[in-house]
Amino acid sequence: MVEIREKLRIFEESFELITESIDEPLFIINQDYLVEYANYLPLLKLLGYSNKELAGKSLLDYISEEDRKIASYTLKNCPENRTDTTRLKFKHKQGIMKMCEFYVQKTVTYNKTVNFTIILKEITDVSEQEKKEQYLKATGDLYQDLYENAPIAYFSIGVDKVIRRFNKAAEDLLGYSKEELLRMKFQGLYAKNDNGTSKAKRLFKEFLKGKIIHDEELQMQKKNGELVWISLTVNSILDKKGNILEIRSMVVNISRRKKAEHELKKIEDKLEYLASSGPAVIYTAKATGDYGATFLSKNVKNLTGYSAEDFINNTELWINNVHPEDKDLVLLKLSSISKTNSLGYEYRFKFKDGTYHWMRDESKLITDDHGNAIELTGSWSDITWVKRSEEKLKYQAKIVENVSDAIISTDVDFIIITWNKAAELIYGWKAEEVIGKNISDIIPSIYKEGNVKTAREKILKGGFWKSEVIQYHKIGTPIEILSSVSLIRDGNGISIGVVATNRDITERKKAEGKIKESEKRLKAFIEAVPAGTASIKAFNLL
Repeated sequence: MVEIREKLRIFEESFELITESIDEPLFIINQDYLVEYANYLPLLKLLGYSNKELAGKSLLDYISEEDRKIASYTLKNCPENRTDTTRLKFKHKQGIMKMCEFYVQKTVTYNKTVNFTIILKEITDVSEQEKKEQYLKATGDLYQDLYENAPIAYFSIGVDKVIRRFNKAAEDLLGYSKEELLRMKFQGLYAKNDNGTSKAKRLFKEFLKGKIIHDEELQMQKKNGELVWISLTVNSILDKKGNILEIRSMVVNISRRKKAEHELKKIEDKLEYLASSGPAVIYTAKATGDYGATFLSKNVKNLTGYSAEDFINNTELWINNVHPEDKDLVLLKLSSISKTNSLGYEYRFKFKDGTYHWMRDESKLITDDHGNAIELTGSWSDITWVKRSEEKLKYQAKIVENVSDAIISTDVDFIIITWNKAAELIYGWKAEEVIGKNISDIIPSIYKEGNVKTAREKILKGGFWKSEVIQYHKIGTPIEILSSVSLIRDGNGISIGVVATNRDITERKKAEGKIKESEKRLKAFIEAVPAGTASIKAFNLL
């Protein structure tokens, strides 16, 4: 890039030096006839203006009114790469008119930019033939220098395919000497592959048949064997009958660009792989209207049954498959995304097999520098299993809340995590009062066998413990409890918590006590009865 800039600088300095050294004013104007360049001293000498005074202004404004139509017609109909001439009156800065020979050549660059190069020659006593000869010599020398020192490679090729002329940039591009190039035919410049010789031969034939060759990408081959990507634009020099005399090729080295494109393609392929290998679909979509997709990662087909092309070719496919009960809410949310620039929402979407799935949609609004919406980008994932899990958990939680046993869960340090309604009724503590506290501080226990330490050791080592204990209500009332405690482990077998199912057996224990007391009184009564009660004993009422 630095080398190219240096060549451009040298070219511009050489161009200015050459144009200032000629005697006639030289203009370069654009397709709107606005002056882009004028040589200073010749212009000042002939018309009295400096080049800065004319820069950016229409050259037609400095031509007499009666000649403006002629000038405009000449410019409009000037053939490409051929010189046309006419006579026009130009206004001097002091107001006088000067008759000038008007020489113009039209040039179209590789990117289709149109420029006109104009030389003015004041008509004096010198014969017209002499003036033409002087002009041709000056312009010939000028264009030869421009051709030789251009930073872009030029090749001139005959209809016999032989290379006739080329500039210094062409030698530098391929590494051949002048003598070597002049002995070659054009096809010898290209790589021996489909993007080289084969394509070059085909384009040559098509050009001879009238096809325009502009910015075609081919591969040339240097003398050392290295391949070079180039952009080729071709035009021709014709004789008076319209026959091709010479073919001029403009060659731009685009190897760096092609390398950058290749690297970009590799990155795009990696991104496409990453986007398509994940569970979520990556997408872009229109920010208004039907919000139709403009891009989707390829994994959308595995997810929904529809391909990315199905969505892109039918922009209403997405919105038409949103569940009817969810559609209005989805559209309402999307219409308000400009307020937050991002949005996360869930809805049901019908897959190609006809089944509805719950989808999670994360969208972000992309805007320009003025805040105008450009597109939506985001991710789209199937959360049906999450929804089902949530429903299952809700069902299980409802069961837990409606059983008569206290169900309490803690972490491995016995810090309370959950506390159901039955626990509130049995112990008198509300869930919000106990969650986050150690269970021993809320419901201290009196163990009929062992103590709290031995009970916890048995739970953590054996995974289960069951026993009757005495625990206390919030107001201090003792409660007879049958406690069953299980250790909870994760998928890797690591202990993550404890769940206790505590049943209030106070009334049962009271009933059992009354039965025992009744049996005791009955036994004492029977033993106290005198003789004659043997039959009763024999009956074994006890």
